[in-house]
Amino acid sequence: VGVGLYSALLTCVQGLLGPCGYDEAEVGGFAAALNIAGILGAVVAGVAMDKTHAYRELLRCGFVLSALSVAFLAWQVKAGNALWVGVSFGVMGMMIVPMIPVVVENALECTYPVSEEVSTGVLFTAGNLFGIPITLYLQDLLDGQQGCQGGMAPANLFLVLLAAFCALSSLFFRGEYKRMAAEGGSKEE
Repeated sequence: VGVGLYSALLTCVQGLLGPCGYDEAEVGGFAAALNIAGILGAVVAGVAMDKTHAYRELLRCGFVLSALSVAFLAWQVKAGNALWVGVSFGVMGMMIVPMIPVVVENALECTYPVSEEVSTGVLFTAGNLFGIPITLYLQDLLDGQQGCQGGMAPANLFLVLLAAFCALSSLFFRGEYKRMAAEGGSKEE
């Protein structure tokens, strides 16, 4: 669902911000801020995973922070607020993009001895399959929107609810570290 949320958001970002007066150049800058901050966040997450092997904890923390960052973005979407919209996209990128390697690492740990390629392929296929209806529904919500409605717009609320669902479901995740256990370095909660 997280990959679907990310894909839908980037696909529909102009429809989300255009009614509030942001042009394509500004929206492109916001998307660039999301991706650049996301790459930096992914580096930090990678180092944290390598040093701590606290994959579940990083998953939970990352999804909660991602949900909060989506809520922050929804709250900032209003006309004439380009600075804070840009900051919120950067914060969201710093939180959401690093979830990709964190989720992949958790999946690899839990699906061992299944090959990494198969686990990752299934994960991204499922994420993209979720992304299709999420994008279509988000676009439908945006098409029905009349002008800039700010943080309470149905499309914004939908994104926040999806992010909250991801965060809540991550709190109940109890996957085993099968690969780590097989390699002799078991870490249990």
